[in-house]
Amino acid sequence: MRQESRPQRAAPARRPAKPAGAKKYRDLADSLLTRIEAGEWRPGDQLPAETELASLYKASVGTVQKALQQLVDEGVLIRRHGSGTFVAIGNVRDEQVRHFRFLAEDEESVLPITIETVSVDMLGEPGPWARFLGVEPSYVRVLRRIGINNEFEIVSEVLLSGRHFGQIVKLAPEELRHVRDLLSARYHRPTLKVEQTVSVQVLPPRASRLISVSPGTTGLVWVIRGRTYRDAPLSWQRVFVPPSDHPLLFTAWRG
Repeated sequence: MRQESRPQRAAPARRPAKPAGAKKYRDLADSLLTRIEAGEWRPGDQLPAETELASLYKASVGTVQKALQQLVDEGVLIRRHGSGTFVAIGNVRDEQVRHFRFLAEDEESVLPITIETVSVDMLGEPGPWARFLGVEPSYVRVLRRIGINNEFEIVSEVLLSGRHFGQIVKLAPEELRHVRDLLSARYHRPTLKVEQTVSVQVLPPRASRLISVSPGTTGLVWVIRGRTYRDAPLSWQRVFVPPSDHPLLFTAWRG
């Protein structure tokens, strides 16, 4: 009896393998970033020359160049032609957020500000910041009052991970006027990216009392979420802004 041959199933298509070199330079980039996070190279420091890194990691100069370029693309490093490769100073870029850029009547001049630290404490309960920072047993809260050209004031509260930054509560108030500077210089965590949202709400009583506006005043509630290396959440900041004739400058910015 003649047997019918069954059609053979085609072997499943194989996914193309990633080039071995791709994993190598990504692993090298991760290793360099780990050393930066540990504070071995601080913001502003220059990294060793490409040939020195190639010798240290037993890699080709091409692999080193790709690893460095990946970190440049992520905002971790900057390359200066003729000078070398440096750890990015996130706070230089972050001035767009840090200085709360209110404009004068000419809509060009930036008004001067003064910053006063009102309090720093630990919060044991999660709030809206937990959706960004993650749920933790405690959070550091830095409350500041910011004067704009001696004309009006705004309130800023910064929330940070208590697990990573709990020691901040022991610092003197003057050390907390520029929180992002502190996170970069002392904890090696510069702000490399910000996400901002603004809404119009009735200012909460606590904020109204701090800046001496009438209860029930409607103002801006400005939330700024900062990210650092590996796109990790770093800071959650809420700013309460009372009514004012001065424009508030927003600049699209990605580190």
